[in-house]
Parts: sequence; C-alpha cells; structure tokens
Amino acid sequence: MEPKIQEKLKEITYLRINLQNKYGYDKPEELVTESFKNRFKRAYQKFSDSLITDNDALKLSMLDMMTRAYIALQNQLETENIKPTDDNVWRIKHKDGQIIVLCNDKHKKQHYVDKYKDELVMSADEIIDIIPYDIIKFKKQLQVADVVNSLKSLKLYGNEDL
Repeated sequence: MEPKIQEKLKEITYLRINLQNKYGYDKPEELVTESFKNRFKRAYQKFSDSLITDNDALKLSMLDMMTRAYIALQNQLETENIKPTDDNVWRIKHKDGQIIVLCNDKHKKQHYVDKYKDELVMSADEIIDIIPYDIIKFKKQLQVADVVNSLKSLKLYGNEDL
C-alpha cells in the first residue's frame, strides 16, 4: 500500500479513536441528528468501497473526504451540545435504541445527572443491583458450563416485586 495512503488511514483512525474516547461511545456518529448521521454513513460507505479498489487516486480522494467527515462530525457534536464524557463514563446503546450514560461510581452519579441533563444516567452499581442474585448465579452456571456467552434478554415470571 502506498505510504501516503497508509499515513491518511492512520490520521482517520486517530480522528475516530479521539472522538470515541472524547464522547465515550464507539459510534459517535449515532449521537447526532438523523440527517447528519445518514450523510456520514453514506460517506463512510463510499470510503469503505474505495479501499477494495486498485485506484490509489480514488482512495486518496475518499481518505480526504473521510478526514473532512470526521472533522465535520466533531463540529456537529459540538453544535448539538453533546458533552464529552469524563474518565470512567461511557455512552451505551440499549437494544431499544436509547443511549444511556453509564458511570462506574454511584457516589458521583448525581454530578453526572447534572452534567448530562438531557440523557439518562445510570451507575454500574445501580444496574448490577437491579439484577436479582438468582439471575447472577444462573448466568455464572451458564458461563462455567460454556453454554451461552451472553444473555440477549431475560423475562422473570412469578415475582411481582421486580
């Protein structure tokens, strides 16, 4: 691969990782409006498609486009007032599409609730405490037996207290 292409790929990787770390989310493009997200995804698809061609000029053009796209994404995140996350704070997407701010320290949760006013904030402790101990034991048994790697959903019957 041409050295110029390798350098530009490193630059794009750096831009992406920087945004992921800054906003605590693997796909920071999902934090912005639908229209911007869709434009970004189309650009990323064009970029991905160009990488499998033998056309170095096209690759360089698409690499430049993605550099601009990541810079535009950074600007869009700031425009939409998406706050960067602190250390030990992450944004996680629930299976229903809701993005949750997850902190690892329940004692600092209120600080994060105040900081991320427009987002649902939960602490890791809070989530773990919601899970009944019988479920944790059951999950451990499945793990030890190497039956299932992760639970996709869980429905509890007969315990109206939950």
